[in-house]
Amino acid sequence: MNGFYSLWTRPSGEGEDKDFAMQDYELACLLLSVASYERYNGRTRLYADKRAGAFFMERGLEEVFSRGICEFTVPDDIDPKVFWAGGKLYALSLEEMPSVMVDTDLIIWKSLGRQLKDKSVAVIHREELNPAIYPDPGSFRMKQGYAFPGSWDFNIRPANTAMLYIKDNDFRDCYVEEAVRFMRSIEHTEDNLCPMVFAEQRILPMCAAQRGLSIYSFCDRLEGLREQDMFTHLWGHKNVFKFNMDERRSFIRRCLLRLERDFPQMYKKAAEVAELKAYA
Repeated sequence: MNGFYSLWTRPSGEGEDKDFAMQDYELACLLLSVASYERYNGRTRLYADKRAGAFFMERGLEEVFSRGICEFTVPDDIDPKVFWAGGKLYALSLEEMPSVMVDTDLIIWKSLGRQLKDKSVAVIHREELNPAIYPDPGSFRMKQGYAFPGSWDFNIRPANTAMLYIKDNDFRDCYVEEAVRFMRSIEHTEDNLCPMVFAEQRILPMCAAQRGLSIYSFCDRLEGLREQDMFTHLWGHKNVFKFNMDERRSFIRRCLLRLERDFPQMYKKAAEVAELKAYA
């Protein structure tokens, strides 16, 4: 099963004239994620904007993705501060289905094949309709002319898309088109959470229900990931690494030790990268 990752650098806030750089813990996690996915599931590709692609090319890492690096762009009318994960949706629009979209901070440790067999859509887990994160859609200020589809059921639980499998292009197009239409239609806002998760994680299950498709989830709730048997998702723990150097170093060393033990070819590449040499 093909898989893909994406990197859109504009949300980092750096000017286009500045080089992009991944944090060392982000890079270590991504290389381990790619190594594990390629062993247990299939070939990978990275969709990267120009600066992200240059980062990997300059470090000789383009070959870690067996399907290569594909340059992509996100239109200027998508606000990178509000829709910081919007690049994922544009990358998804370019990928041939069936495929698995994987966040760069997610590691999949086992084969997904048995669970994905005969599935139309699959996600890592479902989420609760917490009003602080998923408010009433009527609270969004939308541009004139935009209307939510009348068939959408706003009582459906959101779907976390740190891992997203879609079987066919037709449903993929439906989801991406509605998500992009929403992102382009929202009035200027300082809210950098609720609009993004609505576009990414609420529209998906509502589009699926609209088409009579069920969504398979590997876990019913986030708590199901604690054992890290199938998945390891850094998510909010990345904020710890920003300020706690001991935790950061420990995590990177664990990633490299796992690469050295289980994925020696990837370890050789990781050990040569300037950001990770000190930990090898």
